[in-house]
Amino acid sequence: MANCRVATILPSTTCVLSWSTRRPEMTNFQPFPWRYIKEVLDSREFFFEQSMAFTKEEIGDDARACPDCGKQADDLTWVPVDTADETWPRGEGRSGFVTCCMECKNQIDFFVDDELTRLEAELRADGTSSQDLPWSETEPVG
Repeated sequence: MANCRVATILPSTTCVLSWSTRRPEMTNFQPFPWRYIKEVLDSREFFFEQSMAFTKEEIGDDARACPDCGKQADDLTWVPVDTADETWPRGEGRSGFVTCCMECKNQIDFFVDDELTRLEAELRADGTSSQDLPWSETEPVG
Protein backbone atom coordinates (compact mmCIF):
# COMPACT_ATOMS: atom_id res chain seq x y z
CA MET A 1 0.00 0.00 0.00
CA ALA A 2 2.98 2.30 -0.34
CA ASN A 3 1.22 3.89 -3.32
CA CYS A 4 -1.85 5.10 -1.41
CA ARG A 5 -3.20 8.60 -1.13
CA VAL A 6 -5.91 9.78 1.20
CA ALA A 7 -8.81 11.90 0.06
CA THR A 8 -11.07 13.47 2.63
CA ILE A 9 -14.59 13.18 1.30
CA LEU A 10 -16.43 16.49 1.21
CA PRO A 11 -19.48 17.64 -0.77
CA SER A 12 -17.32 19.60 -3.21
CA THR A 13 -13.56 19.61 -3.70
CA THR A 14 -11.27 17.38 -1.72
CA CYS A 15 -7.67 17.58 -0.68
CA VAL A 16 -5.73 14.47 -1.67
CA LEU A 17 -2.44 13.75 0.05
CA SER A 18 0.24 11.85 -1.75
CA TRP A 19 1.12 8.82 0.35
CA SER A 20 4.84 9.11 -0.23
CA THR A 21 5.27 12.89 -0.18
CA ARG A 22 2.23 14.16 1.74
CA ARG A 23 1.88 16.90 -0.88
CA PRO A 24 -1.71 18.20 -1.18
CA GLU A 25 -3.41 18.14 -4.57
CA MET A 26 -6.95 19.31 -5.28
CA THR A 27 -9.41 16.93 -6.92
CA ASN A 28 -13.14 16.11 -6.91
CA PHE A 29 -14.19 13.06 -4.91
CA GLN A 30 -17.86 12.87 -4.17
CA PRO A 31 -19.23 10.60 -1.45
CA PHE A 32 -20.13 7.12 -2.64
CA PRO A 33 -23.83 6.19 -2.80
CA TRP A 34 -24.81 4.32 0.36
CA ARG A 35 -26.56 1.71 -1.80
CA TYR A 36 -23.20 0.92 -3.40
CA ILE A 37 -21.39 0.79 -0.03
CA LYS A 38 -24.00 -1.64 1.34
CA GLU A 39 -23.88 -3.83 -1.77
CA VAL A 40 -20.10 -4.08 -1.53
CA LEU A 41 -20.36 -5.07 2.13
CA ASP A 42 -23.14 -7.59 1.39
CA SER A 43 -21.10 -9.22 -1.38
CA ARG A 44 -17.96 -9.76 0.71
CA GLU A 45 -15.91 -12.84 0.04
CA PHE A 46 -14.26 -14.95 2.73
CA PHE A 47 -10.92 -13.15 2.32
CA PHE A 48 -12.49 -9.71 2.90
CA GLU A 49 -11.76 -9.50 6.63
CA GLN A 50 -8.09 -10.44 6.15
CA SER A 51 -7.73 -7.91 3.35
CA MET A 52 -9.28 -5.13 5.44
CA ALA A 53 -7.12 -6.05 8.44
CA PHE A 54 -4.02 -5.71 6.25
CA THR A 55 -5.26 -2.39 4.87
CA LYS A 56 -5.94 -1.03 8.36
CA GLU A 57 -2.49 -2.11 9.47
CA GLU A 58 -0.82 -0.43 6.50
CA ILE A 59 -2.69 2.89 6.41
CA GLY A 60 -4.92 2.95 9.48
CA ASP A 61 -2.78 5.48 11.34
CA ASP A 62 -3.70 8.08 8.72
CA ALA A 63 -7.46 7.49 8.96
CA ARG A 64 -9.50 9.95 10.96
CA ALA A 65 -12.20 9.25 13.55
CA CYS A 66 -15.87 9.92 12.83
CA PRO A 67 -16.40 13.66 13.29
CA ASP A 68 -19.87 13.11 14.79
CA CYS A 69 -19.55 10.26 17.29
CA GLY A 70 -15.75 10.03 17.65
CA LYS A 71 -15.55 6.36 16.68
CA GLN A 72 -11.88 5.65 16.02
CA ALA A 73 -10.60 4.58 12.60
CA ASP A 74 -9.99 0.99 13.66
CA ASP A 75 -13.65 0.69 14.65
CA LEU A 76 -15.00 2.22 11.44
CA THR A 77 -16.14 0.09 8.50
CA TRP A 78 -13.51 -0.06 5.76
CA VAL A 79 -14.90 -0.69 2.28
CA PRO A 80 -13.02 -1.40 -0.98
CA VAL A 81 -14.48 0.89 -3.65
CA ASP A 82 -14.10 2.16 -7.21
CA THR A 83 -15.25 5.57 -8.36
CA ALA A 84 -18.25 5.90 -10.70
CA ASP A 85 -18.20 4.29 -14.14
CA GLU A 86 -18.12 7.69 -15.86
CA THR A 87 -14.84 8.65 -14.17
CA TRP A 88 -12.79 5.94 -15.87
CA PRO A 89 -13.09 7.00 -19.55
CA ARG A 90 -12.16 10.55 -18.48
CA GLY A 91 -8.98 9.27 -16.81
CA GLU A 92 -10.31 10.23 -13.36
CA GLY A 93 -11.24 6.74 -12.11
CA ARG A 94 -9.80 5.63 -8.79
CA SER A 95 -9.81 2.45 -6.71
CA GLY A 96 -9.17 2.30 -3.01
CA PHE A 97 -10.81 2.12 0.40
CA VAL A 98 -13.35 4.37 2.08
CA THR A 99 -13.80 4.53 5.86
CA CYS A 100 -17.42 4.76 7.00
CA CYS A 101 -19.27 5.28 10.24
CA MET A 102 -22.39 3.29 9.52
CA GLU A 103 -24.23 4.61 12.60
CA CYS A 104 -23.71 8.29 11.71
CA LYS A 105 -23.89 7.75 7.93
CA ASN A 106 -20.50 9.42 7.45
CA GLN A 107 -17.91 8.60 4.82
CA ILE A 108 -14.74 9.97 6.35
CA ASP A 109 -11.64 9.15 4.28
CA PHE A 110 -11.06 7.71 0.82
CA PHE A 111 -7.65 6.07 0.49
CA VAL A 112 -6.73 5.87 -3.18
CA ASP A 113 -4.57 2.86 -4.02
CA ASP A 114 -2.50 3.72 -7.08
CA GLU A 115 -1.74 0.08 -7.91
CA LEU A 116 -5.40 -1.00 -7.75
CA THR A 117 -6.30 2.07 -9.81
CA ARG A 118 -3.71 1.17 -12.46
CA LEU A 119 -4.96 -2.42 -12.64
CA GLU A 120 -8.60 -1.35 -12.94
CA ALA A 121 -7.73 1.22 -15.65
CA GLU A 122 -5.95 -1.53 -17.63
CA LEU A 123 -8.98 -3.81 -17.34
CA ARG A 124 -11.32 -1.07 -18.48
CA ALA A 125 -9.05 -0.23 -21.42
CA ASP A 126 -9.51 -3.88 -22.48
CA GLY A 127 -13.30 -3.60 -22.16
CA THR A 128 -13.63 -5.43 -18.82
CA SER A 129 -13.74 -4.45 -15.16
CA SER A 130 -13.29 -5.88 -11.71
CA GLN A 131 -16.32 -3.80 -10.70
CA ASP A 132 -19.29 -6.12 -10.19
CA LEU A 133 -21.38 -3.35 -8.65
CA PRO A 134 -21.24 -0.34 -10.98
CA TRP A 135 -22.71 2.99 -10.04
CA SER A 136 -23.20 6.37 -11.71
CA GLU A 137 -22.20 9.91 -10.77
CA THR A 138 -25.85 10.88 -11.16
CA GLU A 139 -26.93 8.47 -8.41
CA PRO A 140 -27.85 10.24 -5.18
CA VAL A 141 -25.67 9.56 -2.13
CA GLY A 142 -28.70 9.00 0.12
